[in-house]
Formats: sequence, structure tokens, C-alpha cells
Amino acid sequence: MLDRHGDLEWWNSAATAMLGLQTAHDRGQHITNLLRDPSFISYFNARNYSEPLTLTSPIDERRILQYQITLYGDDERLVMARDITRLHRLEQMRRDFVANVSHELRTPLTVLSGYLETYSDIADQLPPRLGRSIQQMQEQTQRMQNLVNDLLLLSRLEIDQGGKIITPCHLNLCCKAFVLMR
Repeated sequence: MLDRHGDLEWWNSAATAMLGLQTAHDRGQHITNLLRDPSFISYFNARNYSEPLTLTSPIDERRILQYQITLYGDDERLVMARDITRLHRLEQMRRDFVANVSHELRTPLTVLSGYLETYSDIADQLPPRLGRSIQQMQEQTQRMQNLVNDLLLLSRLEIDQGGKIITPCHLNLCCKAFVLMR
């Protein structure tokens, strides 16, 4: 709990464990003297606390903490820190899994597509029933390749985003700008 100036008034044992706060030394200190990450300082000073802030722990770089600040009373603040290390690791594992599966599926699909393309080149020499089967296999292989490509694109977008803020844009304005640039 912070007073109206941002100085520490009270915290619980979880804050001591996650942030390394020491009762005798840190009481009355400004929060930004203890949590010195520039992102936290910007978040604190912006006073827009609608979204939480995610940072590494100030005492253990292996821990990922999510901060959420709530205004209350006479311009006082409640800072909530939540350990999301496990959630962060699970999300990273999911992203890695999607990327790996996509890459691993791409090779056998390429081989299948190559053989099916070869067979479709000689489709006029094959029985009609087999020709239809090859066409269906090509369609389904293409469908699977599209899914893999979508997964790879999703994986690249998640990696490229890297915590950047995406600014929405009106499609009409973007299209007009594109037409003007051509």
C-alpha cells in the first residue's frame, strides 16, 4: 500500500518474498526507489492502470511478475504483484510447440505434395477413379499446408511482436494511403 506521494506504507509477506522489501529499511521509501525498472517507473507515473505490467522480479531474474496498480482513497495506491513465472513458461512452451510442430509437418507435406503433383501430371494414364483420389489428396494436402503456414505465421507474429504495442489503424485510411503511394 502506498500513500498519496507513492511512499510505501504497508506490505504483506508475499511482497517481501517477491520484491525483497525489508520492513525496517523500506517503509516510507518511494516505490520507484525500490522498483527501479524504467518500465515500472513509466507505468507508475502514467497513472493509467487499466492494463497490468509484466516484468522480471527485482530480486530473481528467473521470476516473472505482473504488477497491477489500483487507485483508492485520497489518491493512495495499492500495488499488487503476482508471480506469473509458471504461466509465462507454459506460454513459451506452447509457442515453441506450435513452431516446432509446424516445421516438422512441413517436410512430410512437401514430400506428399511432390509425389501427388507427379501423379497428377500423368493423371490421363491412370484409371479415372485413381485420378479423383489423387485430386482429393492434393486438395487435402494443400489444406494442411495452409494450416501449417498459418501456424508458422502466427508463431512469427508472436515472436516479432516482442511486447511492442500494436496501434490500431482505420482500414480506409491505410488503403487510401496505399493507393496514394502507388
